[in-house]
Amino acid sequence: MEQRIAALIECIKLSGAGARGLLLDNDDVSWQDVIATASAQNVLPLVSCALLHNPNLSCPDQLKEYLLNSMRMSSATNIIRRQRVLHLLQEIEQMGVPVQVLKGYSVSRLYAHPESRESVDNDILIDVADEEKVCSFLESKGFSVKGRQLTANDGVCEHKKYGKLEIHVGLYPEITLDAWKNLIDINEFVCEPPYRIESIDGAYNTLGHTDQLLFLSLHMAKHFVESGLTIRMILDVALHFANYREEINVDRYWRVIRELKFETLMNSILWIAVEYCGFSIQDFTGITNNKPTQIKDILLD
Repeated sequence: MEQRIAALIECIKLSGAGARGLLLDNDDVSWQDVIATASAQNVLPLVSCALLHNPNLSCPDQLKEYLLNSMRMSSATNIIRRQRVLHLLQEIEQMGVPVQVLKGYSVSRLYAHPESRESVDNDILIDVADEEKVCSFLESKGFSVKGRQLTANDGVCEHKKYGKLEIHVGLYPEITLDAWKNLIDINEFVCEPPYRIESIDGAYNTLGHTDQLLFLSLHMAKHFVESGLTIRMILDVALHFANYREEINVDRYWRVIRELKFETLMNSILWIAVEYCGFSIQDFTGITNNKPTQIKDILLD
């Protein structure tokens, strides 16, 4: 167990360095264990990016070549898929349907090498009134469209070239909102206008900075409860918070997190980013001054 935790921490450090383009001062890496952990966590390209920024890291030549080759292959695939998906979203917007990108491309641009962030699927938010129109359009593009269950907030569409596209008509499932409405006014989740991102591959809308941070945090909390969180989720939250800390309404953010009983979890996650990914407590306004004792338990989980 201790060996697995050590490998996980090494993997978090390397992923954080790769995500942020940082230099590392630790050269004692158990590469076989880290590669196994990184593969399971879908952060192998980020570990490879750490090698790019730290060429003096002592990594066996064969493993280094494997890591760099895997990064080149996945990066090329991610770049092509990103271009295709963003072009597809522009077509949907041209139909008069407002679209907001959730997670994925809206946070990948905050990485030192955006193409290194693996996107297993892409999530978009539309109005429920536009759902049938969008699904029909995607079917005409060759997508396999799976119907959304009545109480679900999203449906899945898959394509060989575009990958998986999750069509959200709400940020959170109905059953989750029913549980949360006794704790908080659910109108607190979206209070800001969409944020427009201009990129070389095309422009697109995403959630406002505070709304996005809440969505990333609560999405991570859901996964923590259901199946366990991931390194990529930690980095998504940390990078977004640090990058937009001046624009985020931190009072609103921490009030919602506190009322939903996730304050200890989020403080622990952000402290993991401070401890192992090169962030500082100044990056996360409102974080507790004392490191939570639950960090090890979360890593074990």
